[in-house]
Amino acid sequence: MKIKAVIFDVDGTVYPNTLMHIMSIPLFIRYGRRLLRLNKARHYLHAHPDEVAKAGVDFLEFQGQLMSQYSHGRYDTATSRRQIEEFRTRWEQIFHKIKPYKHCKESVLALKEAGLKVALFSDFPINPKVGYLGLDGIWDGELCSEDAGALKPDPRGFLAIAQQLNVRPEEVLFVGNSHKYDVEGAKSAGMYTAHLKWGKPVKNSLADITFYGYKSFADLVLNWIASL
Repeated sequence: MKIKAVIFDVDGTVYPNTLMHIMSIPLFIRYGRRLLRLNKARHYLHAHPDEVAKAGVDFLEFQGQLMSQYSHGRYDTATSRRQIEEFRTRWEQIFHKIKPYKHCKESVLALKEAGLKVALFSDFPINPKVGYLGLDGIWDGELCSEDAGALKPDPRGFLAIAQQLNVRPEEVLFVGNSHKYDVEGAKSAGMYTAHLKWGKPVKNSLADITFYGYKSFADLVLNWIASL
């Protein structure tokens, strides 16, 4: 079998983003200014993935440094780090009320039963969120890109989760909802890709598979693998 592992993005891929965004509105209001600084820092880190390694600090520390800069000295790096952690702790609680996409868990288990390794890779911390979604205990690997030192679409995180699974990049099908971050990032790491898409297909898509829901996803993937 050419494909040995199927790796899933989390946010917007194993669960719908819409309800999460609606339920996050009170948090966005409460933490508005610090979230603007956090989003600005994340945007910078997406655009400059080598800066963390050059700085010689871990990802969270560098992110805190950026947020401190953007506060014009009002908050130091340590305080900014605590602000990130406080927001995340509160944000993760909303996942008690969010459910995965219909048939997602069944699809993952079917792929695993077919002999494929299954894993999660996300730009945000995976636990305890996945547990709240009822999807814990079924994965062969999990990795947050922050722990690899670079956000998507930088290939380092994609390569790190493949290494964790002990498979080569060309033996991986990566599943994601973002063409820019998931499909292009996984492709840059040498992986095959499946794009969960709502609405019209992306023009000139790089995805090997485009799908619109999980009802027949496992069969779609297994048939595609058999055709390689």
